[in-house]
Amino acid sequence: MPIFTRQIEQTQIKLAAGAFAVVKVECESAGMTKIELFSRAVLWFVQQDEVMRGTIPRTIPRSIAPDVAIVVLEEVAAWRKKKKTSASVACVFCGSSGME
Repeated sequence: MPIFTRQIEQTQIKLAAGAFAVVKVECESAGMTKIELFSRAVLWFVQQDEVMRGTIPRTIPRSIAPDVAIVVLEEVAAWRKKKKTSASVACVFCGSSGME
């Protein structure tokens, strides 16, 4: 009988100052490992539409950034209402996580 193992690709991730502490707190809070957290974040990211994916590397042109911000905030508000839970949302245009 064959033994199936989970294939894991490895990569190094350098985090911005203070980000590691936030990741550690979130992992402890959710009962997840860093691998699980980053894997889920990457999977979530690649499933987003082009506009949402563009907000992460800040590839949204400044001329339409205000319009995109409105759409993103409306999406987050709809998601929060649907989930009936609070959410911490990073400011994708200024880089702030709101946790400083």
